[in-house]
Amino acid sequence: MAKANTALKAEHMYFCGNSGTGKSSKIKEMMKIVPRVIIFDPDDEYGELSGVVRTTNATELVNALRSHKNKSLKIAFVAEGVKAFEFWANCAFNWQNCVAVA
Repeated sequence: MAKANTALKAEHMYFCGNSGTGKSSKIKEMMKIVPRVIIFDPDDEYGELSGVVRTTNATELVNALRSHKNKSLKIAFVAEGVKAFEFWANCAFNWQNCVAVA
């Protein structure tokens, strides 16, 4: 991926709460109107959503993001562990202008 412009502004939203309070439901509702979403999904809970591409492969994730550089895409990276999360976070940062869900 290209070198990231770290001077760009970013907006952050955090959804915190106990299990069963509706965090995932709220995020899934918001995703319906957002055109560019990249998800770190170790529990594979977003892949069943309509329009979400599911991948477990780092190469496939990078290729999908590259082919949708300035296009709409909703993609879930189903992986576990710190290294997988760090890889995903780097991809999300470099893809830009998207909603990142972890």
